[in-house]
Amino acid sequence: MIGLIFDIILLDLFIFWWHRTVHIIPFFWRFHEVHHLDEHLDTTSAIRFHFGEVLFSVLARAIVIIIFAIPFSSIVVFEAMVLVFTLFHHSNVKLPHRLENTISKLIVTPSIHWVHHHAIRKDADSNYGTIFSFWDRIFYTNSLTKRKSAMKIGVEGKKDKKFLELLISPFK
Repeated sequence: MIGLIFDIILLDLFIFWWHRTVHIIPFFWRFHEVHHLDEHLDTTSAIRFHFGEVLFSVLARAIVIIIFAIPFSSIVVFEAMVLVFTLFHHSNVKLPHRLENTISKLIVTPSIHWVHHHAIRKDADSNYGTIFSFWDRIFYTNSLTKRKSAMKIGVEGKKDKKFLELLISPFK
């Protein structure tokens, strides 16, 4: 059980740094931008990733898994958690204030991640956590912006694109 907890923390830390990397390096941002161009944040946004980004992410994660000899069972549990947490924090759910304040100290909530999808680049370049919210506080990447219902979602100065345009956009 201790090994599983360590593996989940390690993999979540890696995914935090990977997410930060795809925002910082222009080559990777071109692929990740497909996810951020969605102007209506909801659970469908949680699975809207360019196939190129998915491929790069899998290859990078595989390196970590091999280096640290992470068991298959830990990978399955972690990936299931990532799916559940990603669906949760991309949802357009607004939690009661007390519940939000309590659980957001440990896990990424919709309000935290909503700010990450704000169409203001300063906010989009923050709140990188996937499961645990404390990474952003530890590495000073948490945004102080609070979620507002009128907050514009998307990429600053850009509009969403049709499916085929999204597929080819990183290669332009």
